[in-house]
Amino acid sequence: MARLLGTVTLETQIFSVSLWMENHDALRYINSTVEVIDRLRILRDVSSGMEYLHFRKVIHGDLRAVNVLIDAMGSACVSGFGLSVVVQEVRDLMLF
Repeated sequence: MARLLGTVTLETQIFSVSLWMENHDALRYINSTVEVIDRLRILRDVSSGMEYLHFRKVIHGDLRAVNVLIDAMGSACVSGFGLSVVVQEVRDLMLF
């Protein structure tokens, strides 16, 4: 997962601040490079990040290529937590 450095609030929206990812998101990285890409590594990194989130009872809610950032070494980090919820919050909403 992308390391959270902090948050910024602009009016009513909250944005997360993370490290700069040299290779941008996975979709852009895969479509724009001529290098051989270790796609299995990207999948393993994303899977590991999702396992971490689910272990902590967090549902990402919007996993897609543009929410996977790729660093300078080709490692993938899950980002884009705008639709994330904690499982307990979902259960509470289902009770109504």
